[in-house]
Amino acid sequence: MFEFGLLGPLTVTYAGVPLQVGAARQRALLASLLVDANRIVPADELIARVWRGDRAGNARANLHTYVMRLRRTLAAGGAPDPIVTRPEGYLIEVPDEALDLNRFDALVSEARTADPERTAALLEEALALWSGSPLSNVPSEVLHREVVPGLAERRTLALEAYIDAELALGHHRDLVVRLREVTARHPLRERFWTQRMTALYRCGRQAEALECFHTVNALLTEELGIEPGEEIQELHRAILARDPRLGAPAPRIQVRRHDLPGDIPDFVGRSAELERLLSWPYRDGPGGRVLTIDGMAGAGKTALAVRAAHRVADRYPDARLFLDLHGHTPGREPIEPAAALDVLLRAVGVPGDRVPARVEERTAMWRAELAGRRVLLVLDDAASAAQVRPLLPGDGSLVLVTSRRRLTDLDAADTLSLDVLSPADAAALPRCPGPGSRADSRRPRARDR
Repeated sequence: MFEFGLLGPLTVTYAGVPLQVGAARQRALLASLLVDANRIVPADELIARVWRGDRAGNARANLHTYVMRLRRTLAAGGAPDPIVTRPEGYLIEVPDEALDLNRFDALVSEARTADPERTAALLEEALALWSGSPLSNVPSEVLHREVVPGLAERRTLALEAYIDAELALGHHRDLVVRLREVTARHPLRERFWTQRMTALYRCGRQAEALECFHTVNALLTEELGIEPGEEIQELHRAILARDPRLGAPAPRIQVRRHDLPGDIPDFVGRSAELERLLSWPYRDGPGGRVLTIDGMAGAGKTALAVRAAHRVADRYPDARLFLDLHGHTPGREPIEPAAALDVLLRAVGVPGDRVPARVEERTAMWRAELAGRRVLLVLDDAASAAQVRPLLPGDGSLVLVTSRRRLTDLDAADTLSLDVLSPADAAALPRCPGPGSRADSRRPRARDR
């Protein structure tokens, strides 16, 4: 029930009630323990942080006394004692969620592997934990020299990443004022100037973007005697050339679409195959996965793919799509990749008049639209790998493909081949009424090739 704050003035609350740590050295001692929470801090290091490096006589003798006083302060209101004594020093036991620095680090870590929208939300939450300069009310020269700069750098890196995510989402107009303030606070931080120039250019303010370059160039020359780095110089050249690659990303329409057929309530058998499908890692790093299921007609490929898709659907919140490729539908030609891509692009919100004509352009747009999204796609009854390959999205998505043929030349695909049902599984199938009976007409069917 303790909550400790380091990302600003040192604060302590217990059960929502603030605790006052009034003595300067007590604050320095508590901060010294918290910056290394759940780790033993040697007595000599505590003395150096609290007593300005004076390790002699009184400081060493008084350390134990100050720890006892801090314990009494934290125990106000019946709080349990979080400080533990060890032969070599002291440690403070703090759950991760009770220290704002730990919460900040956890949010930043999660943001590193998220899509831009989620990244922006996570980093905004992380930055909101800061209430000023870290440890601003802690009188410790050692902490302010050795610890505070590292904390401030973590905040700055998180702010850079947040602005990058906002730019990727097309929010450049909302960033212009903020970036003016940020570059004023960090005039030698080239990354912020690069972001400011990008935002201004995307707002149609080319002259102001170029003026930013001249400003930072003069600052670096006068203050440090160096020229701007290659990144900002390359951006300067691109702005002069009106490079179309600098344009703002198209606003992304977030679509929550669920096209999966209903799961089969009386699905039986294939337990080993289903377990194998579900044991494949669906999110093993940033890359997407392609899983193929092949087998003869009637082997249960579609039913198995749909069952597996429903079991993992909650991992893919942005869209769950099902597309029949008609690879072996009697009297019908297999759907061409261009036509399939037209269906898929419209399914994720692309207006029909924006869908390009050429299949290569549709493939590029499909992968761009799905970048940063988590999408589950079932491609049923594929005729060949050539039919499937243009439909594969990029990172972060899962594709389940069924086919009567083994698609051995489909890159980076895991393959499951189905045989006929075992006698035991076949015997466990529900008894089906005769064809044409009234009961048969009411029975839900799972189309399966």
